[in-house]
Amino acid sequence: MIPDSLGGKLIYDGASCMICAGIICAVEDHVCGKVLKNYRFIKRFKSKRKQPLTRQATSIIEDIPHTIDLDRHQLPGFVTLPCFRPPQILLGEAPSEIYQTTMLRTWKRAPAVFSEKNFNPKRVIYRTDIRFDYFLRFVAKILHSYTMAIMGRGSFEPMLIDLILGKYKYPSYLIGGMHWTPLPTQELRQEIEVVYHRINKDIYLIGRLRILSNLGRVDFTDGSPVYLGVIGKIPHASQMQYSSAVYEDGLDALVKKFSFDVS
Repeated sequence: MIPDSLGGKLIYDGASCMICAGIICAVEDHVCGKVLKNYRFIKRFKSKRKQPLTRQATSIIEDIPHTIDLDRHQLPGFVTLPCFRPPQILLGEAPSEIYQTTMLRTWKRAPAVFSEKNFNPKRVIYRTDIRFDYFLRFVAKILHSYTMAIMGRGSFEPMLIDLILGKYKYPSYLIGGMHWTPLPTQELRQEIEVVYHRINKDIYLIGRLRILSNLGRVDFTDGSPVYLGVIGKIPHASQMQYSSAVYEDGLDALVKKFSFDVS
């Protein structure tokens, strides 16, 4: 559900056919293989391809490029994750093809080896290539497969399948983020949580996902973003009893209800 390249352990066997699996694989390759490539190398996350022991870094000294091989302890590290507005459906907005990003948040480190090798860490250039549509589909895939596994087929009307497969024009309508981020955790973990939420007369499943939760400083609110997704609708909601499990007080109340604990 969470890719094994990010340390995921949960597997939903037979969840997709070979064609759909290939489409999803391309999405995960972009996020894990490009967006998080540098971080995964430094942390020695699992990889289907053998990880090299060193990577090259280049610095410009007096307008001349100098390249050196560095191991994971010496390599400049960075992670860039997009922050999004909440899903438009939760804001009562009409679907839009515009990706509702609010910022890109980057965490960086420049090890001491740079000064030892006459590299200037202040001149390190961090580049990342994020396709927002792929990133939102990545979030949608994790939330959908996790919810399907814990609730079972037929327990809800899924809303994210076309988005995951790249057939839905309005990703920001169903997938987004929170206005704020919680403090970083002490240890690295991925967090998932699913709750019921009423929108008008219908009850929906809303998921929360946070990857790389220990990014940032634990004494400062610069933690990794939290992503929200409208996973599906509960059929025949009017005939079902949810009592206090249904959050009906609007988006702000819904956000506060999330516990930020690992499910």
